[in-house]
Amino acid sequence: MIKPFIIILLIFMVFGAGYYLYNKPKVSKYDTKEIEAYKEPYQAPLINPEAIIINKKDLELKLFPQAKYIISARILHRKKYQDGWASKISPLDLVLGWGDISKPEMFNEFKFRQITRWYSFRYKSQNSQPLSMNYVASHSSNHHIIPATENIAKALIFVKKSDLIELDGYLVNVIGKYKGAKAAWHSSLSRLDTGSRSCEVMYVKKLKVGTKVYK
Repeated sequence: MIKPFIIILLIFMVFGAGYYLYNKPKVSKYDTKEIEAYKEPYQAPLINPEAIIINKKDLELKLFPQAKYIISARILHRKKYQDGWASKISPLDLVLGWGDISKPEMFNEFKFRQITRWYSFRYKSQNSQPLSMNYVASHSSNHHIIPATENIAKALIFVKKSDLIELDGYLVNVIGKYKGAKAAWHSSLSRLDTGSRSCEVMYVKKLKVGTKVYK
């Protein structure tokens, strides 16, 4: 007789494998160029960009690109969201760090936290302060990620804390309606601001993790 716990294990393995295969993203291409997390994010103005339309159940949105944006960084923290209209287009926030804060050893120096679409950080030890708080604030940022394709959305499921990644897309403002009520989200256009509206709302058209590129 097969014991109950073995049956449960087999069911878990079958459904777990099925979930993985269903959600496994397709690699669009391979790129061996180094992800240069020590560099500042690239931002450039756009000329007459077209609005991006998103229509889902109870949700009618227009995304207005504000700037071309490319960032190479290390994931300092990540958090998934399921509540509210914003989670329907942006179910994941990534705290990204570049420059000295992207160095692997900094994980032993700082503690990052995310809650209600905000992030915060502190020293793990007051006796060790290798970077100033101002430096960390100006070289890290919370990104509300809006994947442009289902394939990118699937790839984002598997990115994890400490990964080096590159995101290519637009910083956007979002305006529309959810269940008839006004819905709006505005992106920061500066890496130096803090507090309300200091997060980047990013429409991601390309994701690179290691040497794998997803579109």
